[in-house]
Amino acid sequence: MAADKIRIGNGVKKTDDWIKASICLTDIPAEHIRIGKNGKKYLNIDINIYDKKNEYGQDVSIKVDTWKPETKSEVPKTEPEIPKPEDDSLPF
Repeated sequence: MAADKIRIGNGVKKTDDWIKASICLTDIPAEHIRIGKNGKKYLNIDINIYDKKNEYGQDVSIKVDTWKPETKSEVPKTEPEIPKPEDDSLPF
């Protein structure tokens, strides 16, 4: 089950292709920030646009995407066991 989302911001949908929002950077838990190959920091977020504005006139919610892939428990690979002859003497 996915962990609860962490709300970090909100905003207003200005037009169909423009959202104005604010994000609180201090509320982002470090375990959700990942470092890319280029050394830059990245954060996956979910942006929800609602049909109706809330009591503050905002209709956009921004939350940290807390989804993590399930880790598979690794089963150690073992070599198949080769049966040994009962006596170790060579047949010739």
